[in-house]
Amino acid sequence: MLGVMTFGVIAAVVGGKAPAAAPIVAYLAVAFAAQVIALRFFIPGLIVKSQLKTLQNDGAGLALERLSGLFQTRMIIGMALLDGAALFNLIAYIIDGQWFSLATAGFLLLLMGMMFPTVREFESWAEDIERNLNSQF
Repeated sequence: MLGVMTFGVIAAVVGGKAPAAAPIVAYLAVAFAAQVIALRFFIPGLIVKSQLKTLQNDGAGLALERLSGLFQTRMIIGMALLDGAALFNLIAYIIDGQWFSLATAGFLLLLMGMMFPTVREFESWAEDIERNLNSQF
């Protein structure tokens, strides 16, 4: 998040030029952001589901350390998707000068802040995983 904020300040200073007549890059960046927001809710879950199956097949059990690693992986992938889309929109703002690219990057940063992990969120997530796994058997 700090990288997006830092680059956002740079983009706001550098990218204040007149808007482009045909802001193709800005439109592509906003469309990409919309796709990434949708994918953010599916891809990390698919990866966790795959890793849970691997852990179950190993028979090693689901210790809290293993679940914390899965939680970190889930969060890093989800945040990286949003981070990439935010940076793309900031670059689009520098290139095309469209205000909506800057606003989209700000919205993505807000989403990243809302999804920032907490201890309570991890505990709830781990309990849900254990409950779901126990109900399968």
